[in-house]
Amino acid sequence: MSGFLQKHKTQALIFAGSFVIGLLTHAYMLSHKLPNWDDINNFDTPGVSSLYGRWFLDVLHPLGGRFSVPWANGLITLFLLSLCVLLICRILEIRSLAAGLCAGAVFMTFPSLASTFCFMFTIDLYAAGLLILLLGTLALRELPPFFHPGKTAEPDRPAGSRPRRLAEKLHFAMPAASSGKRRGFPGAWGFPISVLCFILTLGTYQSYICFGIALLVFGLILDLLKGKPLKEVFLLGVASIASLLLSILIYLPLSYAIHPEMRTEGQNGLEHLGSNLNPLILLKQFFRTYKRIAEYFVTRPMSFVTPWMHALQITAVIAFFLLLLLALRRRGLLKKPAVVLSALFLVMLLPPSLAFFYVMSPEANVSTLMYYQYCLPFIFLLPLARLSLRLPGAGHLPFLRKLHTGIPVGLLLILIAFSDFVLVNQAYLRMELAKEHALAYYNRILYALEHTPGFRYGDQAAILGNIWEQENPSPIASFSMDDQLYRDFSGIATEYGLLTTGVRRGFIHTYLGVDLKTPPHFDLEDNAEYRAMPVYPEEGCIKKIGDIWVVKISAR
Repeated sequence: MSGFLQKHKTQALIFAGSFVIGLLTHAYMLSHKLPNWDDINNFDTPGVSSLYGRWFLDVLHPLGGRFSVPWANGLITLFLLSLCVLLICRILEIRSLAAGLCAGAVFMTFPSLASTFCFMFTIDLYAAGLLILLLGTLALRELPPFFHPGKTAEPDRPAGSRPRRLAEKLHFAMPAASSGKRRGFPGAWGFPISVLCFILTLGTYQSYICFGIALLVFGLILDLLKGKPLKEVFLLGVASIASLLLSILIYLPLSYAIHPEMRTEGQNGLEHLGSNLNPLILLKQFFRTYKRIAEYFVTRPMSFVTPWMHALQITAVIAFFLLLLLALRRRGLLKKPAVVLSALFLVMLLPPSLAFFYVMSPEANVSTLMYYQYCLPFIFLLPLARLSLRLPGAGHLPFLRKLHTGIPVGLLLILIAFSDFVLVNQAYLRMELAKEHALAYYNRILYALEHTPGFRYGDQAAILGNIWEQENPSPIASFSMDDQLYRDFSGIATEYGLLTTGVRRGFIHTYLGVDLKTPPHFDLEDNAEYRAMPVYPEEGCIKKIGDIWVVKISAR
């Protein structure tokens, strides 16, 4: 075992570092029970599962036990995601310790992960699905010998050059390849393995397929920059498209066979995945992705992106195109029009690949969970920095000759990761305050119900009315704590999310231990006696209507 660890020391340190970064970032969530509506209603279930085409969740559910336990589910998740970091580093050929830790920091602090952690009941299952996806992506890129006929040794800068020596000392540069032995298992197993993995991923969380598509495109760009033959890159691209299409073509009928109502009872519009193949609509959705990507990174950032974070994102976008141009120039590829055009074509494919859910499901109501692949453009700066090595103008400025591009890229990614770290923990704090506010509010209502003459535990009771911020602000949410900051941050629960009818009974049952025995779909909106009742905490807000005690907490 010690020999294995010594041989894979860098990978082991990247894994451990990523795990520690993830633990520090999400310790607040793991050490508290911070619920949102879905986590409360699925406290002991795998969630939507086969109803929404996520039938593999039922298979994976025993992974973390029956209940939504933050510490157990969280540690399992961080372990699986640390393995995901290693696979991403392998696919994008990030082999140095510093670069691997930067990739792990961006991956573990990205807001989409925090959003996913809010749905604690299924977080470990989603992490397993992402790991399966990355295994399929790696298999597609490395296993089939007919797509990798030559040596994998990369013609890198000589190890004795000054920029290279400095980069190796800082552990930002990948060690020079010394062996021409082709990696991977013998036999053409990559394609069928990738198809199987993609199907299982779709059966876990459909939008994660975008992560695989984007990663494959980034991998093809990397192959071009490394000087691989265009024919080889083209064949791998064709294999990638074929694998993805075959996966979807198998997944859809299989999912409908498992649950025939999936098409009409879906979530976020993803039940319509692939249902409308009209070429004009697909073309429209294809170009829509450019607008969405530009909005996310540059023109109209999400509500939780502060001006400082927005500036970092724009800097990263500029760095991406600058480093891409430098890598093409350093490799002498600018003199090869076919390579330049191919690289430009693949770059143009990045928005549709990153936001593929807009193409295949025009009805999709996109949540922050579905944006996880948006961390890849940041991570891809690391292999780009390795391929460009020196800053522009370094030949004319002696003090820049030894400055490797990985250093400013690493600093940029550290700043991005730290900003996300702060944002995530502010969001977790907001969730805890919302939980405590809602808990105290419901506790006061139950106290009033208990002291109503004639009420006994065991009687049926219902708390009716929805509290909406715009219509009837809640008295427990006078301290908003930047509520609007989390408007686009899916999963972050504020008081209003915990006071709705759909979550109320589960919240009271789980956190106060009281079952109100409210009849299913109980509603008195059209009842004149109920409409005449005053709203809590006014006198008369609690009344027995028929056999059910009713507490009215809002006018609607």
